[in-house]
Amino acid sequence: MKTLSRGKPLYTFSRKAIREVDARAISQFGIPEVVLMENAARELASITLDLLSRTRAPKILIVCGTGNNGGDGLAAARHLSNAGCKVELLLTGTPRSKSLAALHLKTCREMSLKFITKLPARLDTFDCIIDAIFGTGLDRMLDSRTCALIEAINAHGDKGTLIIAADIPSGIDADTGNVLGTAIAADVTVTFAGFKQGMLTPIGAAHCGDIIIGDIGAPAILIQTLGKRQKLPERP
Repeated sequence: MKTLSRGKPLYTFSRKAIREVDARAISQFGIPEVVLMENAARELASITLDLLSRTRAPKILIVCGTGNNGGDGLAAARHLSNAGCKVELLLTGTPRSKSLAALHLKTCREMSLKFITKLPARLDTFDCIIDAIFGTGLDRMLDSRTCALIEAINAHGDKGTLIIAADIPSGIDADTGNVLGTAIAADVTVTFAGFKQGMLTPIGAAHCGDIIIGDIGAPAILIQTLGKRQKLPERP
């Protein structure tokens, strides 16, 4: 596992601690939740573009869940489309009315981005698939339908499609690193604010691939207070 923190100190968070970072950034420091999500989406899109910089007009599929992780993916779709990528979206369900995910879904529809209902059988259809199905809140076993979707995504990865996970590979428990039925096998994980402790277990790390820390704009004092300082060796 290789990590990139863009020169910043590394911190690790439990599920409870990263929720507290978000909650206090909003309630104590007055940063709107929509700004935190927009920052996460910009980081995800920017890093994706960097990783695909040698591909002209890359074709990207973003698989979005119904919660905030899906909202990150939907917001990133806007930026990637604006940058000239051919973006397609696959939804696992309908976001809750008036949620941030629903807000960004409306934007994507107004932009006439393409939505598909299932993964194509051909494994060379996309240059990149972004996993934005589940974030750190997942703490239950996945149902058979979701497991089948994740296995289909992994099949694309096995054939050379770049797989990027938003925040944490879907199917990995953020605290324990356990696989909750099955899990995305990412080439790169763009995780926000810092590591989630389950990502640093042997199983969690194996599913994350390389890890890049994305900045969501939370005050540094929150990161330092609620996170645990982490020092990791770089892979040669």
